[in-house]
Amino acid sequence: MSTKMVNRLMQAVAVLVVIYALLLFGQSRQTMSGIVMPANLTGLKTASDMLVVETGTTTVELARENSDWFIGKKKVKPDKVEAILSALESLEFSRVVSESGGDAADYGLDGETKSISIHQKKEELRKIEIGRSAGVNRFYARLTGKKPIYEARGNLAELLNEPVSLWTEAPKSGAESSATESIDTSPIPDSAVTLP
Repeated sequence: MSTKMVNRLMQAVAVLVVIYALLLFGQSRQTMSGIVMPANLTGLKTASDMLVVETGTTTVELARENSDWFIGKKKVKPDKVEAILSALESLEFSRVVSESGGDAADYGLDGETKSISIHQKKEELRKIEIGRSAGVNRFYARLTGKKPIYEARGNLAELLNEPVSLWTEAPKSGAESSATESIDTSPIPDSAVTLP
């Protein structure tokens, strides 16, 4: 082989390697977790003082007083709130499935959707609409007021599927109840949390 032919062959191989690398990079951007970040959800544990969960016709407000969370006067289980806040902070928008959002029905984001909004001093920081399942620990989501629909990863949708009556603590008995007399911690039925 001549030197000229070897040089051309080396150039062709170099071009193919670059094309292959670009293809791999393009695919990883679509499938790598956390690449698509439509919203910064870090720091929500400390910033939020109210969460509003809407499921169809039911709206539930969780308000923080000092380090405790309440639905009305009912104290919410600390591990439940911690799980929801952790799920929000670790939520990954893995890919855009629709830029225009025009086909929202295909993703369960039309009509009565489930949503959670995060508030600080009564100001809404973020609101995430939750659509149908996209697989294990995956669901379709949209930021309220935005068009794109994302595939999201995390257990947020699963946590919000639990009946609200399981979120509150059972009443305490004996000596413990005297310390918390002013706080009604009995479980509440789901129907009692519908707000106007």
